[in-house]
Amino acid sequence: QQGTNGAEVVIEDLGDAPMPVLLRITLADGTIVDQELPVEPWLDGHTRQVLRVEGQVARIEIDPEQWFPDVQRNNNVWSSDAQ
Repeated sequence: QQGTNGAEVVIEDLGDAPMPVLLRITLADGTIVDQELPVEPWLDGHTRQVLRVEGQVARIEIDPEQWFPDVQRNNNVWSSDAQ
């Protein structure tokens, strides 16, 4: 969800193997921010994590270096162009 002062990014756990979440966030001004969400919430049984990002978000990619196994990589990118 994107507002005038930033965005709220919701990551949902859709799999069976809990892992930390590596995010690459590209802001509208071209700034790239790498962020890691911890594995502990998944281990505690939570199915979603929320991250607040300051600034206008242009693109978000989960695991951009493809370090973790993922059976469905086509749902790992969000772009404001797709809205």
